Amino acid sequence: GMMNNLWGNSRYPNATKIGAWQDPDMLIVGMNISDTPQGVNMVEEWRAHFSMWCMLAAPLWIGVPLPADPAAMDIFLHKEVISVNQDPLGLMATRVSSSDDGHATVWAKKLASPAGAASAAVALFNTATTPQNISVSFQDLGDVIINPFSVVNLRDLWLSKDLGPWRKSFSQ
Repeated sequence: GMMNNLWGNSRYPNATKIGAWQDPDMLIVGMNISDTPQGVNMVEEWRAHFSMWCMLAAPLWIGVPLPADPAAMDIFLHKEVISVNQDPLGLMATRVSSSDDGHATVWAKKLASPAGAASAAVALFNTATTPQNISVSFQDLGDVIINPFSVVNLRDLWLSKDLGPWRKSFSQ
């Protein structure tokens, strides 16, 4: 399924570049999955799926008839998140850290930057069935950011909200 496609494609970050995109399969955003465990928020699942396909710079092939569920349409039309997928550098995110059980992972990709600034997309991805606190040390991001000891201005793309300046790390 989706997770196998994500992990499988993530092994080959150098294969993704302008004109050569990996295809982890169509988006299942908007589908009502009959075996969804009780208590799972499908909109959150859909956002996570869409986010990771954007981080992979994967084709965003919609797998449901349009117009879809209103929540799915909000996801499909979210310009800030789509901009990560459509970034002119065409790079794929790499997994930069993982919890011991592998459920909490941090992914990062360098983005095209305005003159004199560094820009990156970082995804905190939880595959556990319960909420997790995920932390990222800016030092773990390697060459994705220029100076891990500088102030980093964070933005939650789904909320379209600035989270302010942070130093050294971030947790959520």
